Amino acid sequence: MWVIILAYLVVIPGFIVDRSGKTPCNLIDISLPDSLSSRFVTQDDILNAINKLDNQILGYPVGTLDTRKIENRLILHPALKKVEAYKTIGGKLNIEAIQRVPVVRIINNKGSNFYLDAEGAVVPFSEKFTPRVLIASGYINEPSEIRQELMMKNINSDNIIKQVYELSCFISSHDFWKAQIEQIYVNKNGEFDLVPRVGAYRIIFGSFDEYQGKFRKLYALFEKGLNKVGWNKYEAINLKFDGQIVCTKRTY
Repeated sequence: MWVIILAYLVVIPGFIVDRSGKTPCNLIDISLPDSLSSRFVTQDDILNAINKLDNQILGYPVGTLDTRKIENRLILHPALKKVEAYKTIGGKLNIEAIQRVPVVRIINNKGSNFYLDAEGAVVPFSEKFTPRVLIASGYINEPSEIRQELMMKNINSDNIIKQVYELSCFISSHDFWKAQIEQIYVNKNGEFDLVPRVGAYRIIFGSFDEYQGKFRKLYALFEKGLNKVGWNKYEAINLKFDGQIVCTKRTY
């Protein structure tokens, strides 16, 4: 009896797998779980990429589909962070794709646009989707390395694009600053100005050095000063000086 049971457990699963491999592929199910926050890639984009790779999918035995080849093809899209492809016994090809979520839109000194996500990967600018993220502009001349398969860790810390990236990640990871700061501007000296969402003043941030301490000073001013005297009393807030904040009043 045990020999029969053991033979059953060995043979039957193999028989099922063999039969399922011959089942025609009847559906390509594409899942984009983060499509509400990132819409750089659509289901049609993924389907077109798969069809370009191999247009003989639907109606052909599901066992002949090379899911690794499909994953490797789709992950070449710079807006995709992760791709998984797998088959089911019923003849369905499942594609699960995770898109990159940008934290900042870069407009460099040549007018080119692209995004950086939280991992420092470049996401090309898209005409069909414009996420509401922090904007960085001005004298930004990024190194050639970021046009490759970059992680921002490969860029020197004294490079402007690396500093813009770290400032953007800091602002985007704090709900307060994300609600307050709209834009980072890099001047010709490699120093930063911040443009707030509310109020007609500018924040002279200065160099990247001690940037978290500068944000702490600015937070204290927002909490104890501007909320009481009003957002439009000053035309500039200067954080460049150690231990103090210099505010320039409006002259009108």
